[in-house]
Amino acid sequence: GSLDENALPNHPDLAGLLSARAEIEAMVAFEIALAAAQAECGVIAQADAEMIAGLETRYRADFEGLKSGLGRDGVVAPEMVRQMRSALGGQAARSLHFGATSQDVVDTSLVVRLKSITAIIGTRIAAVEKALAHLSGLPTGVRRSPGIVSGLKRSKGVCLSSNMAAPSAFLKSSEKMACALQGRWQRD
Repeated sequence: GSLDENALPNHPDLAGLLSARAEIEAMVAFEIALAAAQAECGVIAQADAEMIAGLETRYRADFEGLKSGLGRDGVVAPEMVRQMRSALGGQAARSLHFGATSQDVVDTSLVVRLKSITAIIGTRIAAVEKALAHLSGLPTGVRRSPGIVSGLKRSKGVCLSSNMAAPSAFLKSSEKMACALQGRWQRD
C-alpha cells in the first residue's frame, strides 16, 4: 500500500524537524545561544561570541564526518564541535562549547525541535477536536456510525483517543517546558 502523506511520521514539517539536518541546525543554534549568554555574563569575550554567531551561515556540516563521529563517540556532538572549532580557529574556537557537555547540546536540540513538533501536533489535535465537536451535534445514530469516525481518522491522519483532554494537557505541558528552557515562558 501507499504511505499516507497526512500520517504524522510522513508530515512534511515533522519529517523536516526530525531530520539529521534539523538536529545539527538546532545544535548550532544552541552553541550560538550559549556563546551569546556567556559573553553577556562575561564568561567569554564578546568578539568570540560574534565569531561563533557567524557559524550560523558559515558552518557546513560534514555529514560523513559526523556519521563517523557518532560511531566513534556514541553521540554526534563531539565531532560537530570539532568541525565547528576547526571552522573558527583561534580563541573563538576555545570559547565554543565552553562549559557545556555533549548531552547539553543533544538534549537542548531535541527540546527545541519538540516545541515545534508539539505545536504542529497541537494544531492537528485541535482540528480533530473541532471535528468531534461537530459530530457531537449530529443525530445520535449518525454520530455513532463507525464509518464516520473511521473516515475522520483517515482524513486527519491522526489516531483518535477516547480522552482528548489528555493529549491537549500533555502538549500544553510540553510547550511550557520548551518555552521555559528557551526563557520565553510566562505564567498564564
